[in-house]
Amino acid sequence: MQSGDGSCLVSTDSPAAKPASKEYLARLQATLEEELYARDYYRAAFDALDGYRRFGNLSRAEQNHADAIQKAIVRLGGKPVNRQTRKIAVPDTVEAADSECEAVEKKVIEIYAGLIADCPDEIVKKSLERIQEANRRHLAAVTR
Repeated sequence: MQSGDGSCLVSTDSPAAKPASKEYLARLQATLEEELYARDYYRAAFDALDGYRRFGNLSRAEQNHADAIQKAIVRLGGKPVNRQTRKIAVPDTVEAADSECEAVEKKVIEIYAGLIADCPDEIVKKSLERIQEANRRHLAAVTR
């Protein structure tokens, strides 16, 4: 199943996966929180910058990523917690928002590289790889 931004969502009708280690599930949970932060940041940028469309599109894409990570956590035997507690600093300019977006995307690209390398399940791995591809497109969108 694919989301609107091309990232692959983990299918619920796939054969069950072997449960992942607690450490790997904790890393996925931390990634979920990063995706929720990115979603909230892009939404705040969209609202603060008079609906600058790119930020609205990125916010929706980050929600798709969060949904896929939640499904991956469940597939690997965990229970996702949908929380994001970091305060969002609303940007004053598109340039300031792009700078923060660049930092966010670089961080998640690094996180996904490690998750992909250590992934214990091929279905989840393919989903993470598609999210990684989407994150690279997001980075390109904010660094033009």
